This record gives sequence, structure tokens and C-alpha cells, in this order.
Amino acid sequence: MNREDDTAQAFILYGAAGTGKSAISHTIGKKFKKMNCLGGFFCFNRTFHGERTATRAIHSIAYNLGLNVPGFAEALIEVMDKDPYILSSTSIKENWENLVLKPAEMVNYSNPLVIIIDALDECSSITERGSLITSLTEEAYKFPKNYCFLVTSRLENDIVDILQNCSNALQSEDMAQLKQTEDDIYHFIHHKMGSFIRRHSLNDNHCKALAKMAEGYFQWAFTVCNALHQINKPGANLKKKFSHFMTLGPNSIDLYPLDKLYKSILESIFDASDEDIMNEYRKAVSQVLAASIPLSQVSLASLKLAYGHWHGDQYGKEEEEEDLVIQYLGSLFIGVDRPDIPVWPVHTSIRDFLLDGKRSREFAINLVEGHTILAVGSLKIMMEKLHFNMCNLKSSYVPNANLPSEVVKVITPELSYACCFWHLHLEAIEPNMSLMDLINKFLYGFSLYWMEVLSILNRVNVIFRSMENVQQWMTCSVHGDLEVLVNEIRQFAEVFGKVLVDSTPHLYISGLPFIPKKSKLQNAYCSYFSRVARLCYGHNSWWPQLQVLMQGQAHWVTSVAFSPDGKRIVSGSDDNLVRIWNAETGRLEGDPLEGHTHWVTSVAFSPDGKRIVSGSYDNSVRIWNAETGRPEGDPLEGHTHQVTSVGFSPDCKRIVSGSYDKSVRIWNAETGRLEGDPLEGHTEWVTSVGFSSDGKRIVSGSDDSSVRIWNAETGRLEGDPLEGHTDGVTSVAFSSDGKRIVSGSYDNSVRIWN
Repeated sequence: MNREDDTAQAFILYGAAGTGKSAISHTIGKKFKKMNCLGGFFCFNRTFHGERTATRAIHSIAYNLGLNVPGFAEALIEVMDKDPYILSSTSIKENWENLVLKPAEMVNYSNPLVIIIDALDECSSITERGSLITSLTEEAYKFPKNYCFLVTSRLENDIVDILQNCSNALQSEDMAQLKQTEDDIYHFIHHKMGSFIRRHSLNDNHCKALAKMAEGYFQWAFTVCNALHQINKPGANLKKKFSHFMTLGPNSIDLYPLDKLYKSILESIFDASDEDIMNEYRKAVSQVLAASIPLSQVSLASLKLAYGHWHGDQYGKEEEEEDLVIQYLGSLFIGVDRPDIPVWPVHTSIRDFLLDGKRSREFAINLVEGHTILAVGSLKIMMEKLHFNMCNLKSSYVPNANLPSEVVKVITPELSYACCFWHLHLEAIEPNMSLMDLINKFLYGFSLYWMEVLSILNRVNVIFRSMENVQQWMTCSVHGDLEVLVNEIRQFAEVFGKVLVDSTPHLYISGLPFIPKKSKLQNAYCSYFSRVARLCYGHNSWWPQLQVLMQGQAHWVTSVAFSPDGKRIVSGSDDNLVRIWNAETGRLEGDPLEGHTHWVTSVAFSPDGKRIVSGSYDNSVRIWNAETGRPEGDPLEGHTHQVTSVGFSPDCKRIVSGSYDKSVRIWNAETGRLEGDPLEGHTEWVTSVGFSSDGKRIVSGSDDSSVRIWNAETGRLEGDPLEGHTDGVTSVAFSSDGKRIVSGSYDNSVRIWN
């Protein structure tokens, strides 16, 4: 914090795994928090899969700054009021600028502030971490001078490239070059082991010896201290154990300098020659490493016990069995001291060691085993604990949004985990008939109660994802009953998704009566709910072809299009607005996209799903960010009459538009500039345009009854106009292989052209 005015405000501390980067960042964070100078702290961690995004880091930092800096929260609210779409943006640069930089610039606050980002290398996406560190380095100088940034990371190749290109924008330091590292490690050991060492006839020289042996690897010292504290067996000789650890010091020339220590600790706890012990070890640890989010010993034990009931052997018959492994792993795992707190590896290097069989050998962990236990255990727990009206809701008149938080307390952590994550474990497991039968039994008898819990937890989206995962998982297998059930549950969620989001009781009141008569779900559940309304007339035999009715439009809808992944829909209407819808629930995503001043006539997603293009009777073409709904750049202007049709090129780099001005135009999707001259030749309105699949040609249809093919690079007409229609052409499109064109016309015909 004490620096010259011209020095960089960002500092990155890098080094190998286990050298103490996180220890330093946490120590600095703790110190500055006591001084009221900690602006924000975010730590990436591979164990917490959903927390590892750069967007989550920025949101967390903005939230912390709002708590810690007077006036920041008000400034942040002001920024978001001006642009409500900010929070839904997936752009790291936009998030950083709008949620952190802009409010910081608006606040008059002079006290020193440090913002810490720890373990950047564990960010879930290489692209995201690159964008984050680039945004920080490029814009750190724009922050008030009292802001400083500390980043810690392993030196991955992409981070090296960024550091080389931004050497003037930040300061950096290699942990291996820090001369005082040994002293720091000594002070840590002395603090951690002081009274413990004295009780066991050791002295300060032993602390110094450990610090020297650590060779700068803080994680080695940390793990040894933990291991010494764990020695509580009768007759254990601490001095002898200390001497043993001194033979396991890391060597900086080793590719994995901590492996010897990790293996020695495991050997001291588990007898590798005892197959029963090793089986229990592998089962317990594989669960911890395979879990989608960290679970407590209680939850792990419950899931393993449920798996044991299905497995049909001694596996999991004793509920306390999990503790026989986990409770002795305090040297390597966090959360082993209490049965009700989450358990995860102390350091990423431990996970890496255990999952690499060449390094950990007999202690290697096979994640498939853990995924199998968690998948089956989750299914069995749901089948044991799910039932009608799980949270004892008294009235259907209270929407989910108004339910008191206490209602979810009856849903145990392991049941909540099972409902939300069971499907994620399938992709690691080879499809087999016994597991398919179990899933089929679960979906046939418990799917409504499962959806009830997801509705309460506001996780309705899990229904769609899980059914999609099950379908993908069983792609190469045949299980007719399960395939039918999966499709029916997906259809039920599509038809009644909005009901599930709004009010859990209406799953039964409004959803159940309308399940088709010949549906498996009707056969499975309706006999149990005799008081539910019955349809006397008009009861469908099968699911309707209409899946979702999207309500929220009071005007004509003029154009619609699916996103490439099929999960969203864009619509344009005569109220001048573009809307984005969730294709699964039918709910509007965000606010309508405003900007056009006349009817929206045509909309389309880019092939990568990141942008939307729209054309309008206001003569303009607009590009929108599909995630945030914000306009990208200025309107594309040049047409002299209404725009009738728009579309992206396959590579997303160009946009084509047709207009009542009888022209076709090609635009650069990045700059918004017109590429070349307008394509002219039609003698009446251009009504429809589209690119070929290779992006080399454009087809256009016109009210002059002709279809024309254009070279997308030169803008020249290819061949003569395709003539045959006797009235205006309304729609044209290329086949997916680009060899044929289809056209529709007011002459009541559809024609296919070579």
C-alpha cells in the first residue's frame, strides 16, 4: 500500500503449488480487514464447482465493496438502475467495468483499499481467467489511487502470456525468489506448534529444522504440522515421527515435490495390505472428491448407507462407517473435526495427487466409484424420504416467493443434494441395466415429489437438465419404459413449468388433473390423489403438441427464432420490442429489448447464441447481446425503407438484411459498417434473405416474384434470377448442404431450386 504514485496498482504473486501463495493472501486479507482496509476477497477453489467463475468473483467483489466502502452500494445501485441488464451479462470486461470500476470512480473515499483474488489458476475457464486478469491489468490505473489489487496464481501458460504483455500495468513476484520465505514458514510453524511441541519434549530448533526442510513449500510445512497434531495413537513417538517427516522434505527439482509427504501420511493411517481397510478408504475419499459441492460427514454417510442398501452387501450397513475413514484425514482434508460441516481437500495438490494413479499408486482414487455411490445413494435417499407435501404447505394461495424461509428446513442437506445433483454423476458412469431400472423406478414413483422439492428450492431448471442428462447418458442403450418416462417428465415440466416456479401446491392442483389419460404419470399418480379435480370432457389422451404458451405480448408477434441450443426463443412484435423467452418454462427472460421506433419485422440468433439481430420498419438493423439484452454498438443504418429480413452468417462475422428499398445489404457484425455496395437487382421489395451454410452465398426473395443468388464476397449476382413463381416470393432458405433452395410465394406454391 505504501508505493510511489507512478507504480502499478495491481500486484500478482505467482509460484508452484504449495508454496504458500494462499497463506500470504489470507494473512494480508486478515490484516487489512482489521485495519478496515479490505475492499474485497475472493478465492477460487476447484472443490466448489459453481463458485469458480470469473463472473461470480466480480459479483462477490462488488458485494464486498458495497459492504466495506461508504457510498459504494449507493453508486452501484445507481449504475444498475441505469442499466438493469448488467447482472445478467456474461462479459467479464463489462462486469468489471460496470460493477467495480464505475462505482469506485463515483465514490469519494480516500482510505487505502486492497482487493484480493486468490488462486486465479483454479478459475473454471481459461478464457474467463484470461479476461479477468486482462480487465484488471488494463484498467487498474483507472481506479482511484487508494485502490490496490493482489492476485495469486500458479504460473500457467496463458497467465505467463498475459504477464509478458502487461508488464507495465502490474508488479509481479515469484514465490521462489522471496528471500524471507523460510522465516515466514518458521513463524507459522512456531505459531502452529508452539505449545504442542513443548508438551512433547521438542524445542524451537525443531521448528527451525522444519522450516528449512520445507524448501519454501508452505503446504509441506502446513501438512506436516497437521499430521503431527493428528498423532494421537497410544504409544505414538512424536520425535520418531518428526524424524521421519524430515526425510520427506520437498525437492524443488521434483515435478511433484509434495507427493512423498502425502503418500507417507496415508501409509501411516491406512494399512495398504488390508484390502477391507483400503476398500473403505477408496469409497469414502472418492465420494468427497466426486461430490458436486462439498458435503458433510453426515451427508456422505447417509448417501453411502443408501447406496449400501441397493448394493446388497456389507457396504454401508453401519451408519458410522464413514467416520472410520474421514475423521483420520485431518492432515489432508478440511472439515473432519465435526460431522455436520463440509469436507474438502486442504489443497488442490492433494486432489491432483489422489487422482493420478501413477503418483498415488495404491492410494489412487477412482472417481467413477465415487460418482456411482453418489448417483445411486441420491436416488435411494429420494425414494426413501420424498413424499407428498414435503414442507407441509397449508395453502395454495401463497406463492413460492412469499413462503417463509423456515419451510425448507425439513429438506435435509443430503436430500437437497440428491434432488439437485443426482443426474450430474451419470456422465462418469457406464450405462447399465440395473441403474436404468433404478432410475425408472424413481421417476415412475417419485418424480412428482422430486419436482415438488425443486419447486420449493427454486431449482425447477434442474428438471430439464436432468432429463437431458439421462437421455444423453443412455444414448447407446435401450430401455423403452425409461425413455418414455424421461420424455413425459420433460413434457410435464414444459407445460407446467411456470406453475412450478410460481406455486408448489399447483403442481397437484393445476398440473396433475391435466396429465394425459394414457400417460405413465397418470397411471402412476392419479389413483393416489382421489380429491384432485377430474376432467369430465376434453381430457387429452396424449401430451399436446403445444408445449408452452408464452404470455406477455399484447401485440402482434411478427418474427420468432430459437437459439442454437434450443433453450431460448427470441420474438419481435409490432410494439417495437424484442423479447427473449426461456423455451423450457415459457417465462420472459429479463425486460424487453427497447430501441426500435417502429415494428420489429425480423429477428435471429447468431450461430454461437451470443447475439441477436433484429430488423424493423424504422429502416434500421440492431444487434443485441443475447445474455444481457443490451444493444451492441449503434444501429446499422443505410436502408431507405423498412427492413424486412435479417440473418447472421455461419461464422457470426456478417449480417445480411433485405428491405422494401429493393436492396440486400451485408454488414460487418463487429463494426456495424456496410461491407461493399448494396446488392441491387430486384425490382420490388426484398422480403426474405439468408446465408448458405458455408457463408459464401446469399439468397433473396422478392415481391417481384423472383429468387436471386448472390456471391457473399463480391456482391455479384450468380446466374440468372430463379423465375417461376407467379406472385411475390415471401420466404427463402438454403438447405443445410447448400445445394438446394426452397421458396414460398403468394401464388400458393413452395418450390425447390438447384
